[in-house]
Amino acid sequence: MGGAVVASPRRFILQALDPATGCPILEAMLRLDDLAGLRSLIGGDAEDDPDIERNYEFDTEDLPALWAFAGFAFPQGIGTIRLQAWHPLRSVPYLVHTGFELALMLEGRKPLSAFSDTGPGEWLDDYLMPFGRYVSEGRILRRVVERVFPARPSKNLRELRLRHIFFALPGEEWRVDSYLAMLGAMEETGWTEVLERRQGELLGYLDWQRDWWETQRKDALTRRR
Repeated sequence: MGGAVVASPRRFILQALDPATGCPILEAMLRLDDLAGLRSLIGGDAEDDPDIERNYEFDTEDLPALWAFAGFAFPQGIGTIRLQAWHPLRSVPYLVHTGFELALMLEGRKPLSAFSDTGPGEWLDDYLMPFGRYVSEGRILRRVVERVFPARPSKNLRELRLRHIFFALPGEEWRVDSYLAMLGAMEETGWTEVLERRQGELLGYLDWQRDWWETQRKDALTRRR
């Protein structure tokens, strides 16, 4: 007779966010099978997120309960505490830049960051707000490009407006034009392995990192959480 199937614990990441950059400066993994307890800890914000897949930030008054639940605590006052679900990208053997863009640029390790949305979006503006200080100081350069794609009634497509926001280190502005050229090529050929590798190069990933991504990313992105 077969026994009951026991679900594997879910993995989550607790992060402390640097107030100056909004980037994580400390992380710890949680392995949990008590999702109901975690959902109760988060409160009403998780009512429509049964698998707890969104990001959640904790107010200061909620931290004692969080640390009691987790069984450990971060240093007091280290920064905003955020919970996020573990993602397969964390199996990549190097730091994926997403979420760390500003910190990496300030360290000189990332020459270009690129973001886009379909128009002024509050979520993206809030995310990019920490860049503003360093743009005003001249340590990082900012460029916004809007691209309009006309409506195509034959394919039931309405006009689309894309807003691209680029941040480049001084002397690396050429990467913005190269990135836009890459997007233009994509419209002609679709997304290709060559363009994937070119994107990684423009964003500052090293040769060995792009080699790994080219051969391993499909397996990495399908690994279980």
